[in-house]
Amino acid sequence: MTQRNKPRKRGPQLEVTNPNAAGIDIGSESHYVAVPADDASFSS
Repeated sequence: MTQRNKPRKRGPQLEVTNPNAAGIDIGSESHYVAVPADDASFSS
């Protein structure tokens, strides 16, 4: 079976929190998320 024909394993389904997020940096002490400025809201 070639790589193209192999069934793909899917990871866990994750909930979409913000569909406009461009990236998430998960650190040991804080998380940073890139979103458009006009969509940003602060929560702690």
